[in-house]
This record gives sequence, structure tokens and C-alpha cells, in this order.
Amino acid sequence: MLLAQLAHFLLLDQDVYTSAPGPRQGDRTARGLLLLGTFDEMRHLRKIAGKLVQMPKDAGGAVHAGPPFELPYSLALPAGERSRWRLHLDVSRAATRLVTTHLDPAADPFLADLVARDGEKQAVAAALAAGAALPAAGLPTGFAKAVTILDESVHGFRVRARHGGFWAGVTRDEFVSEPVPPVGLPPVALDPAGAVVPEPAESPLLQRLAATDPRDRMPRFRGPVPASRQAYLAQWVRDGAPDDTPPGRIGVTAEPDPLDEPAAPVTGPPSFAADVAALFRDSDRDAMLFAFDLHRFEDVRDNADTILARIEDGSMPCDGAWPPERAARFRQWVAGGRLP
Repeated sequence: MLLAQLAHFLLLDQDVYTSAPGPRQGDRTARGLLLLGTFDEMRHLRKIAGKLVQMPKDAGGAVHAGPPFELPYSLALPAGERSRWRLHLDVSRAATRLVTTHLDPAADPFLADLVARDGEKQAVAAALAAGAALPAAGLPTGFAKAVTILDESVHGFRVRARHGGFWAGVTRDEFVSEPVPPVGLPPVALDPAGAVVPEPAESPLLQRLAATDPRDRMPRFRGPVPASRQAYLAQWVRDGAPDDTPPGRIGVTAEPDPLDEPAAPVTGPPSFAADVAALFRDSDRDAMLFAFDLHRFEDVRDNADTILARIEDGSMPCDGAWPPERAARFRQWVAGGRLP
């Protein structure tokens, strides 16, 4: 899926975003959707690979599974543009059938989200395979479009910044009024009555997006938000940062990670290398690098009491409390002498 979308993207010669002023400014073109889909599958492959290495290769076995690192025997795309979209549609539907036939999407939020997002993409692919225009229902508007632009600027990956993905999981009113930690500034300026100041130059968010110095620019460690998308955000602020219809909905949600496999019982005193290091995901490490490295024994040993307190009160990890058996394993390691 990833390689076919990337190959198709490279065959097209069109802009990635719509540049003409108006409500569709900054929307992805068909080529832009292929680019987005390529990054989506990169992210999915990383998460699926991380899940596989926690799973037994065979039922009841001690050897863990892993990604096969195989390539399709052919990446040849059809000659016609409509046929290429039909290929993407067929492959995506086949992937959905695999998930729904052999797994239970309701048992894992990642799988449920994957099936839902693939369903939205299949509707777009079906329209393009039929020679129709991009369906307007698949393109966000208003507040949802504003936060989608922010989310897509990091391609849905975790943000290596202290504020995290502050645009995800919030309504429009929460987005414009709640200060972004740790800087303590709202994304847009507010007047004394709490209304949005309709002046893009007064928006701290737009100032950071437009910064010329990469050290000051959002997003960090990524390319700048394209000019057409910044222009849409500026117009959104001029319009008073309107909500969607109906109002009060969450604009964009963070993609969940696959659920962790149950931890195997520990025999003997637990060690960091064998029993603790794997408890911390890459996303956990990225979120805490400003303070210490969760993949480094010395850092975890020296901060173990603080980490344990955060685990027990449910504030760490930030996206959901650990299952009791994982918390018990870390607690056992701390009580057992914090062995390397």
C-alpha cells in the first residue's frame, strides 16, 4: 500500500495543495492525498512492527514474531489514472478484510481506528476510480480543517516537543482558549471578552508557523507548513476562528497505538535490560527526552521514584495508564534493587 501510493505520487505532475483563495484553499489534491497516504502507511508499518515483536511467532511459543521485510513481486501500476485508483481501492479493501476476518477491531482501538480511516480513504479512491471529483464530504472545513493542517504538518507522528499535539482531542472553544504548555499562550489572541481577535498577526500560532528561523518555527524537526495552508489558517483567524456545523465537535483525534501484549511473568529479580526497558515505547521516550532518557538505564534508575509515582497516579504515560501487570513489573524492579 505504501509503495504503490508513493509510485503513483511520483507519476503525477500537479500541486499537492489547492492554492486558489476560497474555502478550498489548502485542500489536498489527488496527488496530495497520495503523499498523505504514503506517510500514513509509514506510521502504520512502524506501529504494526512494534506490535509484532511483542507477539509469539507460534501459539504458546517463546520465540517472538517480527515483520517479514518482504516486497511485492511487482510494483507495476496500471497505465490509466482511474485504474491506478482502482488498484489502491482493491488493495485497501483486501487489507480491511484481513483485519475484520482474522482479528477483532473492537478489541484494539488501533485496529478500530485503522479500519475507520481506511473506510474514508476507500470512499475517496472509489470516487476517483469512477472518474469523479474528490468528494467534498471527505475534505474537512472550518475548525476541523485548521487542526487537520496542524496534524498533517507532522504527518500524524508524535511531536517531539514539550507541548505535544495540543490540537488533537479538543473542541474549537478549547483550542482557542486553553493556553499551550509550557509557553502558556493560546494559539490565537483573545480580547477581554474572550472572543478571537480577527488579526492573523496577533496569533502566536501563526507567528510560529511563519518564523524564518527553524529553531523558532513550528513544527519542529519538520518542513514549514505550505504557504497555501498558512493562508487558509490566516483567513480562518480573520473570520473569527469559526467552528464547524454542528459546533462543539472534536476537530481531529490522535491515532491510538496498538495495545501492548501482556507482559510475561518475571522469574527471579527483574533487570532493566530484560524486563523494564521494553516497557517504555519510543513515543514515551520522545515525550520525556527534555528531562531524561527512558531507554537509558542510569536515567531510569536515578528517576525511578518519580517515574513510579507518575505511573501509579495515572499521569504517565500521558495517553493512558499502564495495565496493572506492567506497573507491577516496574514496581518490582524498583523494589528489587534497580538492577541493570
